[in-house]
Amino acid sequence: MLYRVMSLMVSNRYLNLGNNLCVNGSTRENASLKILILSCNTGSGHNSAAAAIAEYAKTQGVTCDIMDALAFTSEHFSKMISNGHSFVYRNMPRAFGWGYQVEEKEDLRFIDFFKRFGSIGAKRLYRYINLKQYDAVVSVHVFASLMLSCVKHKYGPLPPYYFVATDYTCSPGVSRAQADIYFVPHEKTIPEFIHYGIPAERLVVTGIPISQRFFEKQQKAVSRKNLGLPEKGRMVLFACGSIGCGPIPQITKILSDKLPQDDYVTVVCGHNEKLYKHMQAQNYPSNVVLVGYTDQMPLYLDSADLFLSKAGGLSTTEALAKRVPLVYMNTIPGCEKHNFDFMLQNGYAFTGEIPNGLCSQVCALLQDPQTLEKLIEKYENECNHNGAKNICNYIFSHAATMKSQC
Repeated sequence: MLYRVMSLMVSNRYLNLGNNLCVNGSTRENASLKILILSCNTGSGHNSAAAAIAEYAKTQGVTCDIMDALAFTSEHFSKMISNGHSFVYRNMPRAFGWGYQVEEKEDLRFIDFFKRFGSIGAKRLYRYINLKQYDAVVSVHVFASLMLSCVKHKYGPLPPYYFVATDYTCSPGVSRAQADIYFVPHEKTIPEFIHYGIPAERLVVTGIPISQRFFEKQQKAVSRKNLGLPEKGRMVLFACGSIGCGPIPQITKILSDKLPQDDYVTVVCGHNEKLYKHMQAQNYPSNVVLVGYTDQMPLYLDSADLFLSKAGGLSTTEALAKRVPLVYMNTIPGCEKHNFDFMLQNGYAFTGEIPNGLCSQVCALLQDPQTLEKLIEKYENECNHNGAKNICNYIFSHAATMKSQC
């Protein structure tokens, strides 16, 4: 209870309520701070967000430990959830969307299921936090937050505890997270979080955390040369997350036929080795470049004139940071459908009916530089958050203040 009361008192000193609840704190180097980041292995986005926070914290002399929250229940349970999520996400998108809709309709069977299993690991998690004497706990996944809410309910107070939204929506279960502070991706998402019962004074707009590499701009010709890509022509970067899902081969074939002369598409298959091998066997024309898994997405975005993708929270934020215009495939229901709607409603992205309408939209935009320039300008004016930096700066100030008062 003491942590909770102090958290609310201190947070009001750092929230700028007159400026859309944006962070206005400054970074403090404090090597004595110990921060635990909890994630889950359901896709790479959450782990990438955790890594981005740890990456920036390290530049400020603060070390973060990243842990799989579900592993505190059991390694077997964590792997079952991770593998099951990937399988359903990639092969049964309708079932994935149905489960998400059930949760959204306040039929919270799945959330209650995870809370029951999470409660098994809650005691272990509580002991671990106390054993390591962490000064702050950060959750980048709702499953981790449900476990932390069990800890608070059953075993006592926690250090300052922060939830990080990794999509442009308030996902099911977030309202039950019981976090001290919620880091949200954009000013325009605030009403939704408030609608689901999260107090306005606990919301801080930071942006979604991504690696600092996405804020380092390299000239297009240089990045293409470094990647061995053709320097001539316009390039469409086509990627569908680390899992590599959606009708990628079909869209690639249509794009290769429709693209103007000298233009080309670079397809990133991610961890989906089956997809990569399948596409290698298709004998695409020379205007198709195939890539398997890569850790060079910042360079590929620097090389691109347009980014064709599903509406993932992390991939969207990476494109915004690199100022690469977005075209979405509407393939995955659930939180990504909310990302899709948010970006389109606010004029940050384009789309088209899969597959032909989508490919026609891509080709039309490539030949409309004025529209692309306006979109890039919109990104610069309205989507300029450095999430990892903002989150770390806030936590350093908030947690250090609370530590000095305990």
